[in-house]
Amino acid sequence: MPEGNKDHNQVLDTNEQPENSKQPTETNKKSDKNQPEIKSIMTSGKSRTLKFAGPIKILVIETKGEYCKTIWCAIGIGLSHVMIGATNMAVLFYYLKSQDVHALTCTLGYHFFSAEAILSLNYANGWSTPMRLRHRRFVHVLLQLCAMVCAILGTTLVIVDKGASVTAHGITGIITVILTVTSFLAGSGALYGKKYLKITHISFGIPTFLMSSICFCTGLLTESFRNWSDPTITYLLLGFIVFYSIFIITTPFLKCMIRL
Repeated sequence: MPEGNKDHNQVLDTNEQPENSKQPTETNKKSDKNQPEIKSIMTSGKSRTLKFAGPIKILVIETKGEYCKTIWCAIGIGLSHVMIGATNMAVLFYYLKSQDVHALTCTLGYHFFSAEAILSLNYANGWSTPMRLRHRRFVHVLLQLCAMVCAILGTTLVIVDKGASVTAHGITGIITVILTVTSFLAGSGALYGKKYLKITHISFGIPTFLMSSICFCTGLLTESFRNWSDPTITYLLLGFIVFYSIFIITTPFLKCMIRL
């Protein structure tokens, strides 16, 4: 065979491919099974949408600032839980001595159920972190419902027993109950996802919890509680209430400002 023909036969046509390139080897078939399948769908123009079928790992990179903010928020929530428990235990011991059902039910309503309901929506709250958002919202509604029942029950009992009070504790208590009902009704509408209803719910919820804290503080300063408690314990509990109340309402306040 001439030398020129030999070289010509060794050159592959550009429109042809070697036989082994058309048929993937057994090793390639096995490796392809372990890789996610990529499908492309043509849309209008040149744009394409890619769909991935198979296990996909997503790496979330958190900045140092976000990480530090999460840590400090978790520390604040942990301290708030401790202080909430301390104040509720103090009122429980007071109830065992005085048999004041109003003090126990209102404290549980506003500064246990309601406080935990607000914290349940925080992304750094320990016991609600594993929950999905819709489940956290369900827990929030359930705890707020328990809070409203306790608040209305405690207020009704004290009015039936002693009548309406014109003291600072009594007036702030009535205002708190009115705000509680209004906030709960606004929260029921916020479940439908309307932006203005969510803002309304937060706008009433923040003053409600703040007013309940003021009412709680005035209750600790009443003569009956001061006669039972030591002054040091009373002022310590007041400090606890101020700390966790400010911390709890900070996040909803910031969310409300952002949405506005």
